[in-house]
Amino acid sequence: MTVMQSRLDSRPPWAALALIVVSASVAAALFVLHGTAPSRESEMRWTMLINSAWSWWVYVDRRRHRLGYPFEFDALVFFAWPLVAPYYLLRSQASRSRPATLLVWLLYAMPFLVAGTCYVLADLPQGS
Repeated sequence: MTVMQSRLDSRPPWAALALIVVSASVAAALFVLHGTAPSRESEMRWTMLINSAWSWWVYVDRRRHRLGYPFEFDALVFFAWPLVAPYYLLRSQASRSRPATLLVWLLYAMPFLVAGTCYVLADLPQGS
């Protein structure tokens, strides 16, 4: 009897991570540009989606590349992805191609870049 190994496909986590990060960034930019704020529930949903997407992506990526981390690492990524994701990306970049590494760093930086841009644009004086 042969034991079938599960092969983790990296496309769904990549697609989910990219879709959620880009959607959250665009939504935040639109709220700022229209001078409104999202509801508390909406903010919490986006936070949960982003946390889940990063946690799922790291889980699949580390399994795919056979990187050993304690099982609690996934929970750590979920609760503290802005701090843990750069650590993981730096430690695991040798297992990824250069374009994939650049893409994931771009996805990591996108919310921060959009937030900074929105902050600057919101402080600009409005023309009459």
